[in-house]
Amino acid sequence: MKKFLFVMAAGLALGSCSSNTEAEKEAAVVANYTLDVENSKLEWVGSKKIADYAHNGEIYFTAGTVETIDGVIANGNFTVDMNSIKVTDATPDDKKPYLEGHLKNEDFFNTTSFPAAEVTIGEYKDGKLATTVKLLGVEYKQDVAVNATVTEDKVVLKGDFNFNFDGIKSAGFMVGEDGEQIKPEVAFKLHAELKK
Repeated sequence: MKKFLFVMAAGLALGSCSSNTEAEKEAAVVANYTLDVENSKLEWVGSKKIADYAHNGEIYFTAGTVETIDGVIANGNFTVDMNSIKVTDATPDDKKPYLEGHLKNEDFFNTTSFPAAEVTIGEYKDGKLATTVKLLGVEYKQDVAVNATVTEDKVVLKGDFNFNFDGIKSAGFMVGEDGEQIKPEVAFKLHAELKK
């Protein structure tokens, strides 16, 4: 009899724990934010492995969403318009259209076939976002260090980080006749604002 009562008590205790866990999940505050496209951008710097050579510029988002749970980023998705890429450094004005076209054609990002890059983020943890970038049909994964600020009506993501597209097959990233190569690791500066 004592054994029977002990088993019943244990069962009730386990049931109580299970109910509490479900109640806690139900009590979680979930919020969704949408990208403010006009106030969001990525700045980039691309350089060669050997020579002291680099270009920098900007590229823009067309859409994005972030979900938070209890004020912490849980997941999100962004779309980057690869045709929006532009050069902003001291390159002569008459050469910028050539360089931008070079970046958009098959030598680099082939924007005719791949007009967008898709970015998926996971939980914000220890100052980093688990990030997957789908570029030229291939997925690249990396934890990205950013500063995330979440308020009642806004999420702001800021960060300076390098993202490695190691293994990218575009001709522009291959070793050239001069033995030099564009680094597959690109430096980025992110500023993204999202609102409810």
